[in-house]
Amino acid sequence: MQVTNQGSVRVDLVGGTLDIEPINLIIKNVVTLNVATGLKATVTLSKIAFNGIEIHSK
Repeated sequence: MQVTNQGSVRVDLVGGTLDIEPINLIIKNVVTLNVATGLKATVTLSKIAFNGIEIHSK
């Protein structure tokens, strides 16, 4: 079985992951600046023959 999906790509200019819980609950008054792009990231999940994870990037 194989599953493929796409998602939008964003570029973090300032703040990175400061807008994600629980970081935004610990650090008060954070600023995050992101830029939306027209790019798409694609991921494909498929079963492998052993107990583990393989990651391939293109």
